[in-house]
Amino acid sequence: MRLGCLACLALVLAGPAPARADDGEDAATSSTYRVVTDRAELEPSILGGATLRVFVSAYSLTGAFLPVEPEDFAVTAGSTKLADPFIGYYGATSGDLALAIVVQTTSQYEPALPQILEGLETQLLGGLGGIGERGQFAVIGYGESVTPGKLVDVKTAVNAVKGLSSDSSASDPVLLDAVEHAMKLLKKAKSEPAGRPVRKIVLVIGDGRDLSADRERVTRLGERAAKEGVRIHTIGFAPDDIRRPLLALGELSKRSGGAFRWVRLATGWTTNFAQVRDQIMKQYVLTYLVGAGELDNKKVTVALSGRVNVEATTEVKIPAQGCSGTECETGYCGTAGCVQVRAPESRGIVGWIVLVGGIALGGLVVLVIIAYLLSLKGRPKQPKPTQGFAVPGSVPPAAPVPGSVPPAPVAAAPVAVTGPRMFVMAGPSAGRVIPIAHGFTVGKAPDNSFVLDDGYTSSHHVQFAVSGDQITIYDRNSTNGTYINGTRITEYVLTHGMTVKIGSTEFCFLAQ
Repeated sequence: MRLGCLACLALVLAGPAPARADDGEDAATSSTYRVVTDRAELEPSILGGATLRVFVSAYSLTGAFLPVEPEDFAVTAGSTKLADPFIGYYGATSGDLALAIVVQTTSQYEPALPQILEGLETQLLGGLGGIGERGQFAVIGYGESVTPGKLVDVKTAVNAVKGLSSDSSASDPVLLDAVEHAMKLLKKAKSEPAGRPVRKIVLVIGDGRDLSADRERVTRLGERAAKEGVRIHTIGFAPDDIRRPLLALGELSKRSGGAFRWVRLATGWTTNFAQVRDQIMKQYVLTYLVGAGELDNKKVTVALSGRVNVEATTEVKIPAQGCSGTECETGYCGTAGCVQVRAPESRGIVGWIVLVGGIALGGLVVLVIIAYLLSLKGRPKQPKPTQGFAVPGSVPPAAPVPGSVPPAPVAAAPVAVTGPRMFVMAGPSAGRVIPIAHGFTVGKAPDNSFVLDDGYTSSHHVQFAVSGDQITIYDRNSTNGTYINGTRITEYVLTHGMTVKIGSTEFCFLAQ
């Protein structure tokens, strides 16, 4: 076995007290961590420049989620060091996910299958906090042969999990054939809209035995997965307590940038599936505002420096600036892709003559109107004649003194929009400035403070809360979500200059 699996060897074969994947919180105190950069996205920003998003997983050697503060990230793009990111989670984005679940179904696994299948259904695919409706899923069983799967929705995948059963075989299973089948399925995964990156994951549950017993094939398969952007996460369980085959699972995870977890007891599945769920949903999304064209095609690396020090283990190439796989250099990203800003057209000689003549004519009209208004100002105001008979006892208004000038009316002072407000940058109400007050609501229903019916907004989409200088926005279970600087949120404290996307309309929050 290559040196790359020494970490897994320490887990599986260490004597007194090996680190345990089913220890839960104990894993968070481990001194060994990994940081894996999945991909980077570069989009033009409507505020100017570009938005760089870097997708990063940080976890302990045993697969436990690693909490990281913004200042702990050391991110370098080319020779440029990036700082002060806006941090969100993958679970709050609208990214596309393709997950293939590979489960051993030999006779040795028959007693553990009920707990495995229940954990997959309740902790990973469904239940509170599950990955739910995120994308496409495949369920593959393997024993003497591979039970083929296909990419389906989550409801169909849950039914496929319930349908898994032991094939009663006692021989070594075809583990690597099953993983290759899973990777072949993930190549067919499609995004919506087309061209957007798909996050691809294989989850393998088994004891690591393979009929071919080809260690070089294990290494090659893990490296191929990394090259194709597939992370292989593995959960090892040896019912007969023979641990050495688990090294094959550790090697697959190590080479592909995934995580290896070890279940020592048949009852320890719940924590492991919850960790896999967190590793998917709590992947960090680091967002930076950068200059246009500064980082195109540069390589980005992520390390940790602070409470935990971890060197960068992977690097990814920043793609050319674009929207959903389509280059977009001069516009910005909208709901339907790249929105190009129209360049001013050349007027020509005739156009300039028409423009100058129009300006001169307009100026003449304005002068005539001003002269007319000034002439009216010098005239005494005449009393309005009374219609019909006078009321008995009433006193008629006094006639104006000839030559007297009535007092000039007091003009109303213009009202300036001050305090927290939203500037509509794109959408049906582009250009409007909307003041924000406590309890302010946005949605398509007519009882909202600001009615926004753009075809993508829910009846009661968001609500604002004002507490002193703090403005908080709450998403009210909208269908299409609310996004702050490109990341989906449920609630968030706004700061000056942030972009807010509600439906297909984009706002800029102005606090001053």
